[in-house]
Formats: sequence, structure tokens, C-alpha cells
Amino acid sequence: MIEDDDHDYVNDQMVEQEEEPFSLAQPYGARASTCGYCGPPGARSLARSSFTFGLDAVQLSCMAYQQMIDRGWRRSGTYCYKPDLSRSCCPQYTIRLDVRQFKPSRSQRKVIYRFNRFILGDGEAGEDHGGEGNNAGPAGQPEGGPSSSKKKQTGGKQKSKNKNKGKDFTPAQDATIGTTSSAAPSTTGSPSFPLVDELHSAEYAFLQGEVKEKVAHRYEVTLEPSSFTEEKFQLYCSYQKNIHNDDDKSRQGFKRFLCETPLKRQRIPYAKPPPAHLPREYGSYHQMYRVDGELIAMGVIDVLPYCTSSVYLMYAPQWEAHSLGKLSAVKEIALAQEISSYGAPGMGYLYMGFYIHTCQKMRYKAQYAPSFLLDPEEYSWCPTEKALPLLDKHRYVPFSKPTKATKPMPGNQAAEGGGNDATVEPIDVHDDDMSDNEDATSSSEPQLSDEALAGVQVGQIRGGTIYTVPAQRSLHWKNSYTRGLITRAATLLGEEASQKVILLPP
Repeated sequence: MIEDDDHDYVNDQMVEQEEEPFSLAQPYGARASTCGYCGPPGARSLARSSFTFGLDAVQLSCMAYQQMIDRGWRRSGTYCYKPDLSRSCCPQYTIRLDVRQFKPSRSQRKVIYRFNRFILGDGEAGEDHGGEGNNAGPAGQPEGGPSSSKKKQTGGKQKSKNKNKGKDFTPAQDATIGTTSSAAPSTTGSPSFPLVDELHSAEYAFLQGEVKEKVAHRYEVTLEPSSFTEEKFQLYCSYQKNIHNDDDKSRQGFKRFLCETPLKRQRIPYAKPPPAHLPREYGSYHQMYRVDGELIAMGVIDVLPYCTSSVYLMYAPQWEAHSLGKLSAVKEIALAQEISSYGAPGMGYLYMGFYIHTCQKMRYKAQYAPSFLLDPEEYSWCPTEKALPLLDKHRYVPFSKPTKATKPMPGNQAAEGGGNDATVEPIDVHDDDMSDNEDATSSSEPQLSDEALAGVQVGQIRGGTIYTVPAQRSLHWKNSYTRGLITRAATLLGEEASQKVILLPP
């Protein structure tokens, strides 16, 4: 359910697009930092071998950010960064899943069935019929199912094994939203599995009659704005301490990385009135999972014009045996499916953050199918079944031009990863591990056309008013440093987003 005060829905607004909010960002430039994926366990790399270009987004329209993630950008709070794959030790490829063609594999269906049985009172928590491993969650977090010392909650002893192996994810290639697919059946997934209906079947808001009165547990999933509460922060602290052995977390950091967002809300132009549990606006949300009133998990997600985008997942450690990572992944897939089914134009994907082939904990993402990796040079999408064999042999691959691939770095294959393996690792631009690096730029990036460069705007805020001017006519253009910064930022934003994002040079 959407927990806000705006429950009214005006029919004529379903088809009438609102004016797109303006976008405003301050470019920081190229940065070099240590790597959290190829360092020793629990630590980062010694060398500054991870290269990015970053900017601080004052505000972004959801369409501008959609265009940015389609160019390899990602946000951590209001800080947006684009990895330089050709130079970094652990290239980070944007990965997305086509939710319109997804059907859950047998192991994914088992997670749903098992959790529903627990909620309805017909099964034990973490009950394993055939082996369901504890794998990284949708936001890249290690996850399993919920084990708990509270017998009343878990209903029994944890039986899950093979932690963090990711072996149970079986590729699937087609899905339906509660109807039978016309595609040929696959041995790895059910073509007629009603994903949305099955996920709702144990949620309290969707139960009726005697079933609602007799359930063992009250299970609720709601969407709410990405705002701070003490309850959310305590869940985050518990998760970080028990799962990542990190107990040095502050409220300020939690707010900055997981609550603050540059995305400006804009009404979703549904073709028909959506039910109450679907979002009315594009923007950033916290997806709250509660059992008997207890917050057991929270996903940070962005709802964008063409996708739902996983940002982060945290869960209560005592619920680990319930495979909340897998459950939240299919829940986010189903959310995109439902938004699409009510006529939101273009909605069709789940973006799962970055895929890092040399990090074992990231490889599970490619097992949700059909998935695609973003080509770092042509910005086209390559099916994972074609991309992964190339990444087995090469460190960096522009999939449209595989002859330009580079060999793996020595000792950098299939690393376990030393740092936090969230989809978006919280980034602090003032961190000592980050440094300005004017040379940390990639020669593989295509240059912006003269026409597009002429359309780039720079701005200045005076007295609460934003004044803009074409970059090439500004005083910034006369300074070689700021001219280079503007040109680089616009080039990395791409032809479309560079025309929307007003730059605020230093």
C-alpha cells in the first residue's frame, strides 16, 4: 500500500503528462578510489584502482535520471557517479532484467511458496525442500532465509545451507502477469506462474473472509517516501553490524545515503486507474516489509519511467532463513509488472545496479533472466548469455566491439569481494579513499556532437533564482579547467541527459 495523504486520482491526469521538472547538478570531475570488491576480506584494495566521474545532483527529473542510468550512471543519495570501466580494476556493468519476459525458476517459486506457507500457518520458516541456498539479495546484499531464535516467529530450526553460493538461481526467459505465456515452456521456469497473484496471496491487505482471520502472521508490504525514521535506522544498524560486521554507522550517513534523493516526483500517466497499493508518482521509495507489525526488511527503490531500480536492501538478521533477498527481488519485478499492466507507458524493466563479473557475490544477478548488460561504449544492451563468456576471458569488454577487450588483471578473477556488496555502495565524496584525478578519464568515450554541446546549459543560483546560459557563451568556457569539466560531464551524460541537466560549475 502507498502510505501518503494523496489517495485521490483524477482520470484526466492518467493521460495528461505533467511538465518535466528541471534538473540541476554540480560536476565534481574524475575521481580515483580504492576498491571494495577486490581487496582482502573485510577491507578495500590498497591501490586507488577504481575510477569514476561524479556529480552532486541538486535535483533531477525522473526521466533525466532514467537517461543517466541508461548511460551507466548510478546514485548514492544525491551523489551520482559513472564508473570508468576501461580503467577500473573491477568493471561495473549496468544490468537490467526484462520483467515482461521474466518467469521465476523453480527455486525462486519455492522461496515464495515457503514464505507464504509460513505466513498463512502451513509451514516452518526456512523450511528447505530440496535445498535453497543463501544468496546475495536484489540490492547485492548477502541473503538467505529468516533464521530466528524466536521460535514463535521462525516456527523452527534453520535448514538452509550453502551460504552465498548463488547456485540455486536458474535462468528463466519468459513470464506473465497472472496469465499463461504463449512462448514455449522452459524447463527452468513455469510459463503460467502468476507471479503477482502469488506474491499478494499472503499479504494481509489482499486476504478475505476466514483466511484473513486465521492467518498465523500478519504480513504487510507498503511503499512510502524515502524519509528517515528511527525504526528504519535501527534496522540498518542491526543489518550492518550482524551481516557486514560494521557497527560504525551514523544517522547522518544513513539519511545521506539511503533517505536523501535528487529525484523530483512526477505523476505516473497510467492508462487506467491503478489500485491503492501501486505508486502514483515516479520517484524514490522505501519498500517496507512487516510481519506482525515488526519491520523485518526495507528496500530502497527508484520508480522511473521505464523501470523500477534497486538501490539497497537491508533486513533483520534473525529473519535470514526466509530468503528475503530473493523474495524482495521478485517483489520488485512484480512491482514493475503491475505498474506496466495498468498502462504506464514504457515500464518494463528492473535495474539491479551493477554487475561485477570478478565478484562472486554479484554473479547471482545474471541468473534472473532474461538479463542484459550495458555496452560501455555503444550503450546498447547485450544479453548476458553472450556477454558472460566474453567476461570469462577478458577484464573489460565493449560487447559491440569485442576485439577491443582487455585481458584480466593478474589475480583478479572471481574475487569474493572485501567491501559492502550492495548494489550501490554508499559513497562519500569527502572520503580519504577518494582523490581528484584529472587524468582518470577514458579515451573510449565517444565525444558529444557539436549540436548537443551547443545545447548544454550552465547555471547560477542567485537569491533563490536559477539563471542559465549556454555553456559555450558563459565565462566558464573561457577557463580551460571548467571548460574541460563541462565538456566531460556533458559527454558522459550523453546526447539526451546533457540537454536536461543544468550544470553548476565550481
